[in-house]
Amino acid sequence: MRLAFEGLKANIDVPDHPAFLAALKAAAIDWPFHRVETDEEPIARIIARGTSLVIHHPEEEPVPTTPVAAACDVMVSLAGALVTENPHRLCLHGAAALFAGRLLVFPGHSHAGKSTLTARLAADGHTIFGDDIVPLDEQGNGVALGVAPRLRLPLPASATPAFRDFVMRHAGASDGRYHYLALPEGRLARKGTTAPIGAIVLLDRQLQGPAELRAAPRSLALKLLARQNVSYAEDARPLLAQMSALVQRLPCYVLAYADLDEAAEQLASAFGRWPAAPQRLPLADPDALSRRLLRHDPLTEADIEVDQDLSCEPYRPGMRLVRSPDVTMHEVEGEAFLAGVDHTAAINNLNPVALGIWNLMIHPVDEAEAVHVLSGAFPETDPHVIARDVSALFQSLHDSRFAIEATDAHPKQGIRS
Repeated sequence: MRLAFEGLKANIDVPDHPAFLAALKAAAIDWPFHRVETDEEPIARIIARGTSLVIHHPEEEPVPTTPVAAACDVMVSLAGALVTENPHRLCLHGAAALFAGRLLVFPGHSHAGKSTLTARLAADGHTIFGDDIVPLDEQGNGVALGVAPRLRLPLPASATPAFRDFVMRHAGASDGRYHYLALPEGRLARKGTTAPIGAIVLLDRQLQGPAELRAAPRSLALKLLARQNVSYAEDARPLLAQMSALVQRLPCYVLAYADLDEAAEQLASAFGRWPAAPQRLPLADPDALSRRLLRHDPLTEADIEVDQDLSCEPYRPGMRLVRSPDVTMHEVEGEAFLAGVDHTAAINNLNPVALGIWNLMIHPVDEAEAVHVLSGAFPETDPHVIARDVSALFQSLHDSRFAIEATDAHPKQGIRS
């Protein structure tokens, strides 16, 4: 049978399987869905084979699964459909909890600890707006989807007996690996509820040490937001503009913690009222923090990872490149973020050196000219190293179509020392 969810055009194809439908209702606890008759291709298909279930995606091998894991897969597909059907609407990959009328947003990759921390905050009475995806409305407020928090089991060693008891007492659907919560009334925001965002808090989960809240680089916050939030976009430019404005408007922090209770106490103390006034401790090692938080994220330094446009001529050394007119740039704390459309529908980060080369590309430039400029700016660096890095960057920018080959229509202005 086909099911459609409120606010989405997409549908899913699922069996009339009691255990699966119960798990789906536990996951989409306040997101209404109904049966539909349609010939449209489903975004997710769950197939019953005897007493077992199989997840089937186009061009992929079917995967046996449990009812709860099948519900998880459906929720992931629905999140993707939400982004696809609202291409200019920013949907943050992260969790959000209400503190004194404003949301703390916790962006991050999978396994960053978002869900466990939000569940711990719910145990303290905070209202949860989401633990995986948080859409924003036109005013920049967070919008609740009515999806239950989902934990991965087992819980971390730092979970106290009281928190473990809370998780077990408020179980929705569970299969021993995935565990949906059925939170008490008022702890999960109803679908469509909105609230302003108060701050962005990056999560730096550690093995030991006290919980500490420190100011976070805005450029790092944008890196974390960018890679997680444009994978379905055909035009990343408006998304980059929204995310850049968001990180520059809001205070950004990083919460380092090993113990869940200490983390919850830090947040309650810092954000119990607005304007918040947490102790803004300086970062001891910003580079090490970036490496930790981005270790699962390929958007680092001058990485340009976009599907290559096979219709364009392959890059060759000596080719003169110029910026693509379809690419926009936002600069945050000395780092550049590029966004494009179609083949360049991604957001990519350039470090200060790569930004310098990008600035040269306002006019046609080739590798030799760029190496000449950089060698003068960094005389202590081996010219062969500079040449190697410039060559790699030129090829990446060209292959991704962020930069294109200069034509006769571009002014042939060389670079002089």
